[in-house]
Amino acid sequence: MLGTKLNVLCRGLLVTFASFSVSLPLHAATNEEACFDLSSKMNKYYPRRADKITTTTGSFCVPNPTRSTLVFNHRLDILKSEIPSGMLMKWQAMQLQILCTDPEQLELLKMFNVRHTYYDKDNEYVGRTAQNIVDCP
Repeated sequence: MLGTKLNVLCRGLLVTFASFSVSLPLHAATNEEACFDLSSKMNKYYPRRADKITTTTGSFCVPNPTRSTLVFNHRLDILKSEIPSGMLMKWQAMQLQILCTDPEQLELLKMFNVRHTYYDKDNEYVGRTAQNIVDCP
């Protein structure tokens, strides 16, 4: 059952992006401003259940003049010890595939790096995944 829940996790997290029309703020003067603006708009909808075991608790921007990073924080309804070894690497690969092939999500990745940070049900840091446009095939 846990294996099924963890496989659903990656698909559920990417629904987070699909839930928002990626109408990136074209009026923003800089990449940093666009990142802060998008994060602020998305945070109005958090916390939000992404799937059976994941709640997206918020997003924030790590500014960089050339390419900012949009970070999503997630809380899992399981303990860190319940996550199989190598699962974060599997999520990383699945997220990258979807971000690189879905047209709306690809537009997001063209503007910003994306990072997902995970915490377990006891708020213990689990790990993170990161996606960058240069990693797309």
